[in-house]
Amino acid sequence: MSNAFATSTLSTVPVHSPNRNHKDTIFRDLFGTEENKLNTLSLYNALSGKDYDDPGLLELTTLDNVIYMSVKNDISFLIDDQMILWEHQSTHNPNMPLRGLTYFAHLYTAWVERQDRSIFGRSLIKLPTPRYFVFFVGEEERPDKETMRLSDAFTSGPGDVEVTITVLNVTAGHNPRLMAACQTLADYAYLVKLIRSYNRYMELRDAIDEAVDHCISHGVLAEYLRDKKAKVREMFLSEYDEATTLRRLREEAIREGYDDGHKKGYDEGHDKGYDEGYDKGRRSILEHLRDKVNAGSMSVQDALDFGFSEQELHDEVNQ
Repeated sequence: MSNAFATSTLSTVPVHSPNRNHKDTIFRDLFGTEENKLNTLSLYNALSGKDYDDPGLLELTTLDNVIYMSVKNDISFLIDDQMILWEHQSTHNPNMPLRGLTYFAHLYTAWVERQDRSIFGRSLIKLPTPRYFVFFVGEEERPDKETMRLSDAFTSGPGDVEVTITVLNVTAGHNPRLMAACQTLADYAYLVKLIRSYNRYMELRDAIDEAVDHCISHGVLAEYLRDKKAKVREMFLSEYDEATTLRRLREEAIREGYDDGHKKGYDEGHDKGYDEGYDKGRRSILEHLRDKVNAGSMSVQDALDFGFSEQELHDEVNQ
């Protein structure tokens, strides 16, 4: 397979070991691995209204960044002649349709090759129908269900390509019917909520351990958490550290812009001060992303999620 960024402005970004290019998350581990395919099937049943009990019906197709170089989706699989793509987000990301376009292009290319077919042939290649869901588990307020479209980003009206996503808020207290239909998802949401609650008055590592112990003693993901307690701690620490750092940088950008603007006046001075503060904050975030990419602890694809263009990230990483 070809490098996903071979012709892009990011082609000079260093490629690192696959285990460090894309961080694991509890969601991916629970719903996107061979050992937990029953969970994947349970969530698929909850979304589709099906009642399957044979995980062998489901073929995982999650992109492997050993092959695709810095491109790895969260979870994808084939079932019912459908190509299912699931992504997990702890912060709202308006660029998920664009990411989906990239992922589906790779997924279908791999599928056609496995069928030993050619897109240059004279006969129509029948494709599994794409289905795209994003599971949101962030702290900001989002509706239970919303739709995002690639065309929302088009600058000159409707185009000839569309990607549509169903975004589901799976934070505890949202989408009760879905949670009732998939106990593992409900338990995961409860664990996340508990960690955030404990983290208000104790260190994150302690909050994770306390929440995990509570869940084990109350039968919430008990077997999974008992077997993988250390791994769960490290995955949550990595995920929360990244999200917290970048959220604080964004908040500082807004706060500095707001304060500087008021010091310089409500009109022209306010606008100038806000812009200067915001630019300073964006620069801090870019520097943080540069360090993570260069250290190999974040992939290029993940870095692009934070709203910067490929050129901006390229310039920062390679300076």
